[in-house]
Amino acid sequence: MGQYLTANQCNGVLESEVIFYLLNVHIHPRKIWLCIHGETDYDVKGILGGDPDLNERGIQFSKVLHDFINEKSKEEQVSILCDTSHRVYQTVRPLQYEYNINYCNLLRELDGGDFDQMTYQQIETQFPQEFERRKANRLIYRYPGGESYLDVKERCHRVLMKLIGSRDSILVVAHRAVIRVILSYFLDVPPSAMPDLTVNQDTVYELEPTAYCTNTKEYKLLSSVCNKHDIENYFWFCCIWRW
Repeated sequence: MGQYLTANQCNGVLESEVIFYLLNVHIHPRKIWLCIHGETDYDVKGILGGDPDLNERGIQFSKVLHDFINEKSKEEQVSILCDTSHRVYQTVRPLQYEYNINYCNLLRELDGGDFDQMTYQQIETQFPQEFERRKANRLIYRYPGGESYLDVKERCHRVLMKLIGSRDSILVVAHRAVIRVILSYFLDVPPSAMPDLTVNQDTVYELEPTAYCTNTKEYKLLSSVCNKHDIENYFWFCCIWRW
């Protein structure tokens, strides 16, 4: 059962998508871990977009994430899928010599367009009509010159198919909007509720797809205190590997 699929007279885009899904879907045991990149000063200040370095807390998260995946990999084969941005690269850098990392531009952050590197307070003050349009419907609102959640959902389709078809456990490191799209798919969240899904910093969300549902767990990897001694060790570790 489930070893082969017979298809006859399947013409058209929708039919092809259905066949592609059926060829990839399976119930082989594996886990999917989702997290956003480590914290940056832009996150603290509420600035959209940009691609700054991780701050001290972000660096600490990358170290703890490394330990978390090392512990999980004792039980199963793990691969890593992540965005190509600088802050995501810094987050997975401690893992790069121990795991297979695939960089995928489809996991990039929701494009803020003309509002990139602005805060929501600045948008509300300078562009009140745009601010109200976004507030009215975050799902379909598209930033001027940028993207909407629906745009992100559309471009993440191929990523979802990869997650569905993979028989290895996968760590996905990306951005908040992308993680919301993935969570909404596996948890069967209505599209209208997708932009309001809670996705916290310094947290790993574990998904375990089964035949009838997706089991979930949440791991908070950092406390409210960041250890500066660990930060120094992280920089030493990265310098040694670079050398």
